[in-house]
Amino acid sequence: MEDEPFTEAGMTHIHPPLTVSVLALFCVTTTATAQTLSLEEAIAEAREHAPESAELDAQVEGSATIARDATRYQRLDPTVTFTFDAGFLGGAQNESTALVGLQWPLDLSGSRRAREGRARSAEDAASLERDAGLLALDEAVAIAHAGLAHAQRRTVRAERILALCEIALAAEEARLAVGQGNQLDRDAAELDAAAARGAVASTHGEVALHQIELGRLLGRVDSSAVVVEDVDESGIGPHEIDLDAAVGADPRVAALEADLRAQELAIQVLRRTGRPIPTLGLEAGFMRRVIPSSAFSNVPAAGTPAWTETELLMTLSSPLGVFDGNREAIARAHAQLEVARARQGVARARVRSELESSWISYRTTVERYEAVRVSASVVRRDLELLEIAVRTGALDGVRRSFAIRRLEEASANVDASARDLRVARAAWRRRVGPMR
Repeated sequence: MEDEPFTEAGMTHIHPPLTVSVLALFCVTTTATAQTLSLEEAIAEAREHAPESAELDAQVEGSATIARDATRYQRLDPTVTFTFDAGFLGGAQNESTALVGLQWPLDLSGSRRAREGRARSAEDAASLERDAGLLALDEAVAIAHAGLAHAQRRTVRAERILALCEIALAAEEARLAVGQGNQLDRDAAELDAAAARGAVASTHGEVALHQIELGRLLGRVDSSAVVVEDVDESGIGPHEIDLDAAVGADPRVAALEADLRAQELAIQVLRRTGRPIPTLGLEAGFMRRVIPSSAFSNVPAAGTPAWTETELLMTLSSPLGVFDGNREAIARAHAQLEVARARQGVARARVRSELESSWISYRTTVERYEAVRVSASVVRRDLELLEIAVRTGALDGVRRSFAIRRLEEASANVDASARDLRVARAAWRRRVGPMR
């Protein structure tokens, strides 16, 4: 027989009458008052509502906004000038000059394509980083889900042991009352019951702590009602994969490759924008000229000659580009590119090591679980026999306490192996997520 999954009965205190069989307590299932949360449902809810998911989406949206801006053709602002000279300020009465000019830098560098490519690569890197972040979130949710399931199992086990200890205490008190028992066995039963009550209180605290942890990942304000599904584990281990393909498919490696392309294109942008940018200028002038009558000698006064001059001036200027050319920025970009290449190698080595380690851990936990899961049926059978022995007085206090501790240890071993298997599976699925 396989180990029973957790049911809602484990979330309530059990104070059964003495006529209730401990075996029935061990196998009972009741209708849950709260819907249990499967692992798939928890992962979907976390991806929808977790704060980490919102942060990852915001980073991708920001990169998309930058990429859209990178498609603009004209990026340099023109300059408008206006000059007015009132002649009387310089002693030239009734003369004035007005000039209106426009200077327009002409971006002929051809950097738009490289700039757009860099922004798109950065957007791809952000999207891949989000994929990696979501896989990490899935792993965290799976670990928290496994932790809560384990705490729920421990609560069920502790309450079942408590029920057995209370039956033993009542039986010892009944035998002592008719003169068939002894005070030592009665006191041993009371000590076992007290320890079992402490274990129940401890496991309920563990459940609350794991509920808080999982509730935060789910984006829930109130996590007290979180109850997770605890299904029987299968003995299926990790499947064989192409290790090199798995390393290349890891979104962390792919994100660094996209970032590397963005760094290379950034150098192209700097080289192109470092070229001299010519400026086209256009200036229109309006000048009023006046020749005073005193400027002529031996000529009768005939008024003051005045006229208006209009001129249109076009200029084309360009820096020589001898000393700047973005040389310092290009050198810094080359240094960042070399660092990015080194980081890519480190990431590939780390991902490969994580894949190998998680594969071994997953396989080991499957083998351990398969080795200990058969003890669940033994525990159920021994609980039935132990209850009979307790009721009939066939065991003294020492032997009864030893039998209870042995059953506790065997149950804890099964539960811990199931939890470790789930944690190892979560780590494996994160590493091979893109290849599943």
